[in-house]
Amino acid sequence: MLQLFARPGFRKYFANTSWLLGERVLRMAVSLFVGIYVARYLGPERFGLLSYTLSFVGYSVHWLLLDWTTSLYVNW
Repeated sequence: MLQLFARPGFRKYFANTSWLLGERVLRMAVSLFVGIYVARYLGPERFGLLSYTLSFVGYSVHWLLLDWTTSLYVNW
């Protein structure tokens, strides 16, 4: 097992994976704090309206892209 850790390929893989994991954890923490700050700044009513609008836009984009990619594959 110790020989595995000594290999340069494993060290590169481990270093890259550590950076990717650290970046994802940092991004999640920053998103949490920004979300809390925005919710406190806007208040319940306006934050609810923002959340509703963002979810509506997200679903609309999803369905528009799904339809576009489906028709693209069918027509080819």
